Amino acid sequence: MEVVEQAAPALALPASLERVSGVRYYRVQRLGGSASIAQASITLPVAADDYVSNPAGLRVAAVGKEQNAYSDLQGTVNGNFITAPIPVTLIPQLSVFTLASALGANNPLPVELTSFAATRQGQGVQLRWQTAQEMNSAWFEVQRSTDGKHFVAIERLAAAGTSSSQRTYSWNDVAAPTGVLYYRLLQMDSDGASKYSRAVTVASVNLHSVRIFPNPATDVIRLDATPQLVRWQVHNNLGQVLRQGTATGSVSIPVSDLRAGTYFLHVFSGAQHYKERFVKR
Repeated sequence: MEVVEQAAPALALPASLERVSGVRYYRVQRLGGSASIAQASITLPVAADDYVSNPAGLRVAAVGKEQNAYSDLQGTVNGNFITAPIPVTLIPQLSVFTLASALGANNPLPVELTSFAATRQGQGVQLRWQTAQEMNSAWFEVQRSTDGKHFVAIERLAAAGTSSSQRTYSWNDVAAPTGVLYYRLLQMDSDGASKYSRAVTVASVNLHSVRIFPNPATDVIRLDATPQLVRWQVHNNLGQVLRQGTATGSVSIPVSDLRAGTYFLHVFSGAQHYKERFVKR
């Protein structure tokens, strides 16, 4: 039997069950022998981090390798264990077993995040995550990293506490740097227990998507930048800064007073630098 320390697979549930464990599940497979097995049972431990608040409503759910829905094996709780009979059809194949809550029993069986995503929007990064249910959750700490190894805390949001319904959280990192970023969540419970989410990656701002037109120009050049704030400068051939400013999206830069000749538009975003030559007629 292999113990998998993550949420049980999200598959269809029978009408008698309301949820399966978000903490762990078990892979079981017959490894040898050809003798017929008339009956078998499985005993699963019930740990403190399963948060079983209603033992009478605790169940064992199972699904075979070729199946796409759980079966309710019911089970008998004895102290910190629950034992349930295994259907003969599941014995020959690789099967998944997990703790489950009977309909109406409201055993939290706390879950991993059902989703966690981060995307660049405007000048920041939008983070969004969901939980299916929570038990004694105190708060979420948003952590950011520029190398995927060293994370720093940048925000803390209150959690729902105890909830048996889906919850959605979101937060906008308005001070997000422009390079590649990594985010993760630290979930803290009211009893002091904590757990990290998986890290998600956000791509860097791509200054190579910057465009200027028309080129050659007479009166103005238009800078089409990124949705993030960038800094721009117009240089002459000597490297002197003739004008400068900031832009988010698009901006028109007057050049009518410049002498005819060649100039360079420099665009800066964090540590990134992009330069493009343009001609003033």
